[in-house]
Amino acid sequence: MVQGTKALVREDVEDEFLARPMTEAVARLLQGSELLRHSTSEVVDVFLETRSAQLSNAWGSHYGTMARTVTQAAAHKIMQRAIVAG
Repeated sequence: MVQGTKALVREDVEDEFLARPMTEAVARLLQGSELLRHSTSEVVDVFLETRSAQLSNAWGSHYGTMARTVTQAAAHKIMQRAIVAG
């Protein structure tokens, strides 16, 4: 993920057509770094599997899409952690 983003940043200097994919890749790296610092390993694993298609052949890399490797049990554990009691 980092290597691919580095390449996009370098290539964007010569080809402005790559500006959007480059900024999206940089945003994913920043999100991932914040998760590594402040979240659980389950959340980090799902984020990386979902946002990095080269790691898991994810069909989407945008918010709300899930990689095939994310099990229902893993998703349920993350959702339970996120529930805020009222």
